[in-house]
Amino acid sequence: MHYATPRRLVAGLALALTLAACGGGGGGGGGSAAVGQPSSSDPAATVNSFFATLQAGAFDKLPTLACAAQKDSIATAFNPAANLGTALSALGSVNANDMMSAVKIAIADQNIGAASVSGDKATVHVKATLNATIDTAKLKDVMKKAMNGAVPDSVIDQALASVPSTTQSTPIDDDMTLVKENGNWLMCQ
Repeated sequence: MHYATPRRLVAGLALALTLAACGGGGGGGGGSAAVGQPSSSDPAATVNSFFATLQAGAFDKLPTLACAAQKDSIATAFNPAANLGTALSALGSVNANDMMSAVKIAIADQNIGAASVSGDKATVHVKATLNATIDTAKLKDVMKKAMNGAVPDSVIDQALASVPSTTQSTPIDDDMTLVKENGNWLMCQ
């Protein structure tokens, strides 16, 4: 069963970011990987780096792991300011970094298979769960900043208490496509 390609991961992350912006809404096993560093020798290592970069919140480094054909779309998709722009414009002094400080990305049950390589193309099977969790204490601080003290803490606490879930989970069970460009294996769905 196929649940999440990198584009679907973008959608899952966008939902988590939206949850953080709105204040509501419905890893292990991968080894250590360098944040934002593609591999020149192992496509699976690049996939590991992709997930390590997500977990580190280093969204600005994700395009370094994408092929030329996907680099701009990955840069745009993982730009918190662009994704939260409309919501943030209503919040005055709150910026994307403020919102992102309230969201933690974790990868659970990560299993990255061995690469199947054919020339300059490779496929790596990934099974994991991407969890985006909202830190309600940090979100409360962001909301207080947005309200400039005009709303009592009790009202903010009540709003946060009505959030049915602070974790958005996105299952991943998919083949990731990579290509070798400029000597490195890069994600290219």
